[in-house]
Amino acid sequence: MEGVDGTDGGDVATTADEASSTDSPASSVTTTPHMFDSMCVGSLAHPAMLPPEILFAIFSYLSAVDDIKTAMLVCKAWSRCAVELLWYRPNLHSIMSFVRFNQTVSTTADALYYPYGRFIKRLNLNSISKQADNGFMHTLARACGEIERLTLSNCQDISDDGVIPLVTANPKLLAVDVSHLTKITDRTVLAIAKACPNLQGFNLTGCASVTDDVVVTLAQSCRHLRRIKLFDCALVTDRALDAIADNCPNVMEVDLHGCKQITNAAVTKACLQLHSLREFRLALNPAISDDAFLYFRDDALFESFRILDLTGCNQLTDASVQRIVAFAPRLRNLVLAKCTRITDRGVLHITKLGKTLHYLHLGHCSLITDSGIAALVRGCTRIRYIDLACCTQLTNAAVEDLATLPKLRRIGLVKCVNITDEAIHALAQRRAGALFALERVHLSYCTNLSLMAILSLINAYPRLTHLSLTGVPAFLRPDLTQFCRPAPPEFNQHQQAVFCVFSGQGVVRLRQQLNRVTAEHRHMVLGQQLHDRQALPHNDFEFLDDEDEDEVEELNVAMDDQLGRPGMFLSNAPQHMLPEIVRGALAEVFDRPRPAPLPAHLAAPAGPEIRLMNPAQETVNHHIVRPSIDANREMDLDEPGDDTLTAPAFDGLTPPGNVAG
Repeated sequence: MEGVDGTDGGDVATTADEASSTDSPASSVTTTPHMFDSMCVGSLAHPAMLPPEILFAIFSYLSAVDDIKTAMLVCKAWSRCAVELLWYRPNLHSIMSFVRFNQTVSTTADALYYPYGRFIKRLNLNSISKQADNGFMHTLARACGEIERLTLSNCQDISDDGVIPLVTANPKLLAVDVSHLTKITDRTVLAIAKACPNLQGFNLTGCASVTDDVVVTLAQSCRHLRRIKLFDCALVTDRALDAIADNCPNVMEVDLHGCKQITNAAVTKACLQLHSLREFRLALNPAISDDAFLYFRDDALFESFRILDLTGCNQLTDASVQRIVAFAPRLRNLVLAKCTRITDRGVLHITKLGKTLHYLHLGHCSLITDSGIAALVRGCTRIRYIDLACCTQLTNAAVEDLATLPKLRRIGLVKCVNITDEAIHALAQRRAGALFALERVHLSYCTNLSLMAILSLINAYPRLTHLSLTGVPAFLRPDLTQFCRPAPPEFNQHQQAVFCVFSGQGVVRLRQQLNRVTAEHRHMVLGQQLHDRQALPHNDFEFLDDEDEDEVEELNVAMDDQLGRPGMFLSNAPQHMLPEIVRGALAEVFDRPRPAPLPAHLAAPAGPEIRLMNPAQETVNHHIVRPSIDANREMDLDEPGDDTLTAPAFDGLTPPGNVAG
C-alpha cells in the first residue's frame, strides 16, 4: 500500500525490521508486531528509548515523507511510530495509488507486519470517486476501525449498502461527508446516528432523499454536533431545524441552502437558542422575510455570528438589514445577493459593522447607487471581497471609491454597464497605497472597456490570478481567447461563444501578449517619426527651438527604454552628427523582421489617441500627426515613469500598415 507519497508501507516496514536486527541499543527491546508494548526504559539517553507518544510528536514535525520513511529504517521503535504517521491520512491521488491501497487493506492481518488499516484516522476518497464502490467499502470496513474523518463526496457508485458497514465498524467517527451521494437514503443517516454518538460534523449536501425524521433522530442522538450541512435537502422542514436548536447547543454551522420549507419561526428560534452559531446559510429560500429577524428580543446579542448568507431571500428589506447588524455586530461575511429590495439605506446600516466586515455580496441589488457605495467605503475600510454584479446604477465614481479600500483583493463588477476605462485606471492606480494586491477581478459584460485599460490593470497587479471578461467585445478575438480557460460544458452555444475568463497562467500569457503587441506598435510609431526626422536637410537642425529639442530628447529616452541600456541623447550631440545618430538608432532598433499584418477580418480602422504615460507628466508634442479623437474612447494608461511619446491609439486591431506617421 502506498504511504503518503505512494510508497508501499508493508515493504518499508519489513525493511525497518531488518534494520533493527543490528547492534542498535533498541534491538534488545522485545516487541510484538501488532501493538505498542511498554518500553523498557533502561536508559532514556538514546532516542530509541523514548516513549512512543513523544516519538510520534517529534516525527509529526517532519514535513518530508522521505524523512519519515528514513526514520522507519532506524529501529523497530521508530518504525512503529513512523508507519502510523504515514498511514494517518493516506494520499489516494491516483488510480495506481488506489490499486495498491486496495491490495494492502485487502490482505489478511496475519500476512502483514503491521495492521495498516488500523492506523488510518482520516480517509478521503474524493480523488478516486469513480473507482470507489460498495465492494471497496466492505473491504475498508474489515480493515479499518479507527477512522475519525471520512469523506466520500461525489462517489456516485456508493449506496447505503456500502456506507452502513463502514460507519458501523468505525464508532469513533467525528466527521462524515457524503455530499452528492445521490443513492444515500435515511438508512445511512440512522446508522450513523446509532453508531457514532460523538459525531461533530455531518455533510448531507445534495442528498435529496433525506427527510425530517432522520435529521430529528440524528440531532437527538449526536448531541455534540457542531456542523451540519443540508444543502439542497428539499424535504427538510422546520422540524429538523427545531430539533437541532433543542438538542445540539454547540452547533456552530448550519447550512439550509435551498431548503425552501424552512419558515421564519424556525429561523428566529435557531438564532435565539444556538448561542455558539457562527455560520448560518439560508440561501434561495423565498419564504424567509423580515419577520425572521424583526422579532428578536431587545437584549438579544449574537456575538459569535460571523457568516450570514441570505442569497435570494427577496422578501427582505432594509429593516431586516438594520436588525441583523444591530444584533450581530461582529459579522464578517454578509451575503445579500439577489435581495432586490435592499437600497442605499440598507447599505448605510451595513456600514455600522465597521472594520469587522471583510466580505460583502450585493449582487443584483439594483437599487444601490454611488452614494451607498461611498458611505460603505468610508465606514468599512477592511473589506477584502465585494461583489456588485448587476448593480446597474453604479458608475465610475463608485469604482473610484472602492479603489481606495487598502485591503481589497477581489472585486466583482459583472454587468455594471456604466463602467468605463476611467474606472479601470482608478483600480490600476490604487496599488501605490494598497496593502494587498488585487487577485480576482470580474468585469464580464462591461462592454465599454478597451484593451489598453485592461493592460494597465494587469500590469499593475502581477499577482492577479483571475480575470473574467466574458462578453467584452474588445477581447473576443482568437489571439486573446486562446489563453482563456474552456467554457463549462453546460453552457449553450452563445454562452460558449462569448466566454472569456483568464485564470492562473492564462492571465500571465494575456499580459505577455498585450505587452508584446503594444511594444511592437510603439516601435513602429517611433521608427516612422525618427525616419521623418532624419529626412530633414542638414541645415534644418539649426532651427530647432527648445520645444523641438525636448521632443528629440523624448524620442531618445523612449529609444533608451526599448534598448534597455544607456544611450546618447540627441540634444547633447553636435548638430552636424544628428542625421548619422538617427540612422544608427534606426538600424539598431528597427532593423529586424516586421510582424505580419493581422488578417483582414480582424483589422479595424486606426483607433483614437492614447497617451501611453501619465498625462500629468507628459510633454505635449505638437509635431506628431494624430488621428481624430473620439472622446468616448480616450483613455490614459496610468503607468508612472519617465515622460514618453504620445502615440496613436492601439486597440490591437490596427494592422501595422495603417499606423499614422
